[in-house]
Amino acid sequence: MTRAILRGFAKPGQRRVHMVKERDSRRREILGVIATSRVRGRVHLCDGPAVAAREACLWQLLGDLTITGAAAQLLTLESMDGQDRRDRETIARARKALPALAKMSYEQLRAHQEPLLAVADCIAWAYGAGGDWRRRIDPLIEKITELRL
Repeated sequence: MTRAILRGFAKPGQRRVHMVKERDSRRREILGVIATSRVRGRVHLCDGPAVAAREACLWQLLGDLTITGAAAQLLTLESMDGQDRRDRETIARARKALPALAKMSYEQLRAHQEPLLAVADCIAWAYGAGGDWRRRIDPLIEKITELRL
């Protein structure tokens, strides 16, 4: 249901919802829908070069998936030009180090191919924006992890 609602938020000519490009009224509406869904998220923070920070955050996410109590069956990552190969390499290393990931499948899709990727964008945007925006998504956040490079 959340997937269909998020897909419906894309305006004519838009392929996806992207918080940076939305007006405040639409941001409130989108965050309201996400807040009433059963979606939960984790925030991984890491300062440093973008490539290294993404790898550290992905490694943390993969570790989190092994301790959530239910085996993850599918991980969908947003495809990022120039980053996909590194993401695949990180996942391969994690699978060797964390046997619980052995049966997990993963896919790399463009944001417009999977509307639920907008949830991560929305939570990250609202967290980074702070203030009232962060307050709106606080109930959705299970955990905040600060990583060091």
